[in-house]
Amino acid sequence: MFGDPATFLLRVLFLVPALLLGFVLHEFAHAAVALSQGDPTPKNQGRLSLDPRRHLDPVGVLMVLFVGIGYARPVQINPSRLRTEFSRLLVALAGPAANLAIAIVASVALKLIAGSQAVLGFPDFGAACSVSSSPLEIIKTALFYVYTMNLFLMLFNLLPIPPLDGFELIRTVLRRNNPRLVFQIEMNSQQIFFGFILIFLLLPSFVPAFDFLSFFRIMIFILQPLIILLGVPLQLPCG
Repeated sequence: MFGDPATFLLRVLFLVPALLLGFVLHEFAHAAVALSQGDPTPKNQGRLSLDPRRHLDPVGVLMVLFVGIGYARPVQINPSRLRTEFSRLLVALAGPAANLAIAIVASVALKLIAGSQAVLGFPDFGAACSVSSSPLEIIKTALFYVYTMNLFLMLFNLLPIPPLDGFELIRTVLRRNNPRLVFQIEMNSQQIFFGFILIFLLLPSFVPAFDFLSFFRIMIFILQPLIILLGVPLQLPCG
């Protein structure tokens, strides 16, 4: 999984800033929208901050680095303080929207850099896994990690699995039809999430056709229309 130690260290070097940016702004967006919708709980808990220490979960970050899937500290809200029925949905969607916004900004920067390095009129989206190349190439590689990881974070958080943000999309419907089921799911959300991670890790052992990277290939397939719209390919130069 780790391959060459030097490559792994380079991967961590580029991955950590991308994760910091993605996790922190994701959770900050949840807190900011919750406050705008009338709930001061995240602000009172210090989550309306860009300080990474307020948002990062050490275990969740290490899981991303070593397993490929992880999490940050979820922002807590008080639904009774929110203004409208759909405020909770807006709070949930704020996180993935922040990741999308980061990816869009990174894609613009990447197109500018690739355009300045055009070969025969075509932008050069190649990127090296190195810190010994030119400063512009290092920035380009870092931007690819920011771009790619934030699109992954956006899509992953939209999965309808508690406690991910995507669950709120179906929770709004379920709460009207079966509030008891919603209560039971929310009471066991952590167990459901870690069960999903366990399946993700163990499935390749039982289904050889589903290897470790299959989940990411599926995500890339789903993201293809957005990738085409943004005009920048997904790329993690160090793997």
